[in-house]
Amino acid sequence: MRGTKLSLVFSFLLIGVGTVTAELEKQYSSEWPIPFKQNAQTLPSIEVKLAPPEDPLPQVTGEIQLLERARMRLEEGLMAKLEDEYNRQLDNSQIQISGALERAMRVFNSPNILRSAVKSSMRPLTTASAAAPEFRQLPNRKDTIPNKLTYNDVKKHVNGPIPITPAVSATSFLETSATATASSKSRFLNMLGAAETLPSVKVELTSIKEPSPQIKEKMDEIEELRADEETRMFQQAIAEFEQLTKITVQELEKNIQIQMNPFLVDTEAVGSAIQEQLSASAPASRTVSFLEVDDEGAPFLGRKCEELRTRYPGFKVECPQGKQAKPAAPQVSFLELRDTETTEQHNTLIGSETEKQLNVKVTQSDKPYPTVDELVSDMQKKRDATERLERMKILELQLKLLKAQDEMIKDGLHTSVARVLAQYAPAVEAVKAEIAIRSIR
Repeated sequence: MRGTKLSLVFSFLLIGVGTVTAELEKQYSSEWPIPFKQNAQTLPSIEVKLAPPEDPLPQVTGEIQLLERARMRLEEGLMAKLEDEYNRQLDNSQIQISGALERAMRVFNSPNILRSAVKSSMRPLTTASAAAPEFRQLPNRKDTIPNKLTYNDVKKHVNGPIPITPAVSATSFLETSATATASSKSRFLNMLGAAETLPSVKVELTSIKEPSPQIKEKMDEIEELRADEETRMFQQAIAEFEQLTKITVQELEKNIQIQMNPFLVDTEAVGSAIQEQLSASAPASRTVSFLEVDDEGAPFLGRKCEELRTRYPGFKVECPQGKQAKPAAPQVSFLELRDTETTEQHNTLIGSETEKQLNVKVTQSDKPYPTVDELVSDMQKKRDATERLERMKILELQLKLLKAQDEMIKDGLHTSVARVLAQYAPAVEAVKAEIAIRSIR
């Protein structure tokens, strides 16, 4: 009995020692606890990027430089014409303002104007005969200025709208044809039995084609349209200088006549005529703005839309109330790897060789590759900035012309009024004294 117990204890000790030995051998063995697998997480990545050359699209760049130099020459010539017209209108304004003041003050040269001026200053006029005969016979003025700015001679584009560019094959970054894929599959299957090949990647860059000559024609067409618009803008500005001078002179004559009317016109007769005309005229109708906002517009459109959908079920109509924003579609890269298709191809071709793969990343270059649209857009942005400066220059010259005409009017009125006062002041005082003496008697 005692021997049996000793044998059992000895057996348990042997089992424990064997278990500990197995654990130690497993812990300090030369094999890794996790097997190595070649996948996207364990393999290094190969990054491929396509950088633009130092002089991309040299034909387009050269054409843009030629067009910009031609635009600068045109703008210099138009600006010179604008400044010449400004200087000419300054001289013309001086002549016309002086003539307008002389015609307005010519009425004071008549002997009959003295008595009319004195009576007007002493009491209101009661008869129409108090005004000077030659002043009453003046023809009616026309304050309206005919608009001489017509656009009948605007040059229309004879070539019509810009045609649509035919689609051209762009340079592909990574191309794979069906024949090349089939041949590579067959070669790869033949090589599997002979020797083991290392994974590799091949990048091919196709040849760069010369831009189509139609691009140059469209660039010239766009620049011609913009040049015509710029020329018309300067022509209109030059014509506006002359119109500003005419408006200034006519406003001067009208205001001088308004100031002289109390001395030269029968105010009671004129007032009664105006009152009769106003009483006989029809009441003014309500003016309606050319743009009115209808608060019920949106519900009205919604009801009409629902009626159309009910009447024509097969016709697709999107109503404003039920229209919801569609979720934006995810952007797809120009190179997309589909996991399912890739897995099927690998299983068909190499079976257990699916672990042999490479990590290839197509990244964006630091400097983007320019396109024809971007180059032409930059050229048009430069033109837009220049035209904004030209419009500011035109407005500045027009404002300077009006200020100069204002100073001319001030100087001319000061001289003319001083001359009239010096001419009539003694006579007016003498007549006033005589009238006062007669009224006392």
